[in-house]
Amino acid sequence: MAPSNRRKGEHNRIVTQAGQPGRSDSADVARFFESRRTAAVLKHGIIRRYVRPFAAKTGSASAGHKVVIVDGYAGAGRYEDGSPGSPELIIQALSPLNDRDVTCYFVEQDQTTFDSLCTVLAELNPGQSIKCVPLSGGIEDRFDELLGASKDIPLFVFLDPLGFGLPFERIAHVFDSRPAARYSPATEVMFRIDSQSIYRTRGALLSDAEYPGKVAQLGRLDDTAGGDWWRDPAMAGLDTSSYLTWFIDELFQRLRQRTKAGGWKVELRHDPDHLPAYYLIFLTRHPAGMDVFSACLSSAQEEWRRAVFDEQWRSTVGRSQAAGQFGLFGEDDPDAEFGSQEAARVAAWTDTLAANLRLLVAKHPVFVVRDKQADVLKGVAGLIREKHIRAAMNVLKAEGLIVNDTRGDMWSKQVVRAS
Repeated sequence: MAPSNRRKGEHNRIVTQAGQPGRSDSADVARFFESRRTAAVLKHGIIRRYVRPFAAKTGSASAGHKVVIVDGYAGAGRYEDGSPGSPELIIQALSPLNDRDVTCYFVEQDQTTFDSLCTVLAELNPGQSIKCVPLSGGIEDRFDELLGASKDIPLFVFLDPLGFGLPFERIAHVFDSRPAARYSPATEVMFRIDSQSIYRTRGALLSDAEYPGKVAQLGRLDDTAGGDWWRDPAMAGLDTSSYLTWFIDELFQRLRQRTKAGGWKVELRHDPDHLPAYYLIFLTRHPAGMDVFSACLSSAQEEWRRAVFDEQWRSTVGRSQAAGQFGLFGEDDPDAEFGSQEAARVAAWTDTLAANLRLLVAKHPVFVVRDKQADVLKGVAGLIREKHIRAAMNVLKAEGLIVNDTRGDMWSKQVVRAS
């Protein structure tokens, strides 16, 4: 994961069926909503944590404290195993807000899935300040309607389709249609693109085989990428992992330049040793959006690591203990073992942050953390949050390198070199 609040410069790092952008047949949808896989823990952890501070912060300055949130591929609202999907998570997160006027639009194209979504929404009781509006049909057919409904109101759009995702220009249109002045209502988009759609289409490009639909398949990735730059012959020799990294970095940079937005890109894996199953790209024009997203991502990453740990524990230690064998982790207590692993990670992150801050202090007598965010977070972006930055600053303070206090908001903190 890597943040970027610049229009040029910094980058980051790529399985689902390749199909028409934003389209999937009923069988695909049914399989998807049987249960959520580990990567979805991270995705849902981000969305669940982010929507409330977004609504609270942006709604504090909007007329009537109004906020609009759009879930463009809402699905059934809940998985068949009973775990909540994005609509239920969004409503649960927003429900404590009783001083904001939030309208949530949940769009779903598949009729059977839409019927299930309506049933779930009817069961929820978010309170009078949260309005839930289910919309049948495709998000592309509803975009102009929704942009009109959110005119002069802070807007957060979440797009989670299977396959290629929405066309580049459709994402850009959201920003083009809304003002970009400093105090304009916030505009933020988070969307998904599946890695399998990318590498399968790249494979089709490199293959001499011809088949019905090949030209259309290549054209779909052109739409997603906003051009045919992904066909660059110079990249033909890259292995799949390297190509996916190059593709998503390039797409991210082009989107930021086109939308004049900062953002984050996040890789989502079912297993740490596998290629990412898909990416989330988050775009915002407000520095506070960058900071809040960073904190939400860090906490969601911890939740994902615990989900992966528990899955591995059950499949190894749990089985061994059930068979009367010694635990492979050398521990009988999963909470203690995970806590020990997390403590080691935090210690390493603190060392990295302290090293980054030392380099910055050597170059700059005074600087603000937010202004040097990419340099501060180098090597730990998406993993840490404010408490980790504070711990690293306390290390530098103990070393006599800085003189500022380490209380309060760390992103706006002015770091002052000791004379």
